[in-house]
Amino acid sequence: MAGKRQHYIPRFLQRGFLTGDLKKQNTYMYLNGGGVRSSNINNVGVEGFFYSIDGDAELDDMYTNLENDYASIINKIRVHSFNELNSSDLAKIIGHFEVRTNNLRKSFLSSSTLFLDKMADAFLDINVLNSLILNELKKKFLKGGIIDNVFNNLEIHGQDRDALFERILPMIEVNIEHYLKFSIEPIKNSFKLAVNERLKDVIKKGHIDGMLKPVSENKKLKIYESLDYGIINTDFSLILSDSMVIFEFENIKDFKPFYDIKNTLKSVYLPISANILIYGTKDNSVPNLKVINEMSAKCSSDFFIASEISSDFSSLQHYIGKNCALLTDSEMKIILKDVIREQLSQ
Repeated sequence: MAGKRQHYIPRFLQRGFLTGDLKKQNTYMYLNGGGVRSSNINNVGVEGFFYSIDGDAELDDMYTNLENDYASIINKIRVHSFNELNSSDLAKIIGHFEVRTNNLRKSFLSSSTLFLDKMADAFLDINVLNSLILNELKKKFLKGGIIDNVFNNLEIHGQDRDALFERILPMIEVNIEHYLKFSIEPIKNSFKLAVNERLKDVIKKGHIDGMLKPVSENKKLKIYESLDYGIINTDFSLILSDSMVIFEFENIKDFKPFYDIKNTLKSVYLPISANILIYGTKDNSVPNLKVINEMSAKCSSDFFIASEISSDFSSLQHYIGKNCALLTDSEMKIILKDVIREQLSQ
């Protein structure tokens, strides 16, 4: 992985999904939006300086060393008995794959961008902004503000002051509303542009900082270690999501490409070849194989890979990206609604 071109889907994992001629090291990429192409794994799941900022190779070097260990474990599973391995090894691999992908970074970026856009639309809505401004005017003008000083100079006190302010308020409202009608869209667009320009770099740095932490500091590790792991040799071909590992939760129909701690984890799944699946479940529950490929597609952000051309796989492409958001649209609306209500009540 060392160098400019850094793989967020390690090639040792992709090698389980090679096409017929193994010497060519090709796999089939099923792309978001349609289209299938045969690509060398050197060109799949890779991005320039994905793990580096300003040429700093610390994370890149650390992951290169980890890949040697994890590749050895995965290769043993492919050819030997699972009894030789332990849950601690698998838990570390699950935790490692969960955080290293471009899928996670893009999910943060898209969810953050969408949330900030919705926040701008909500807070810079003319009615909301008008109410917020008037609330501030009422608090500040009457208590040590401009109008308060005017009233003091005119020696207007008590109820007369309140009554006079209520007469002035409609004129202020008209002027505020008139100003907002002409300025709200430029303000909103300027806010979105300024934030979005910085967001990508901020999220990349945060992602890298998080990955630099030792695997042992991953708070989810103990949960992953507590799972009952097994291997299934499937009688159907598997696909590999660009999230690599996918997570199933109690009482939730759809899987996710990351462990959402507000839900109760039920199972984790990691395809390591076209017909070999690692799974970990609670209480030796039965793994849910019927939907594994569909959920892998839904947990993919940009593409999934497979060892063959298949109409079944092509039919899954429209699912790509469906389960990648960190926050659902309804969750965002609830958060913003609560925040606005709190602001207006102050």
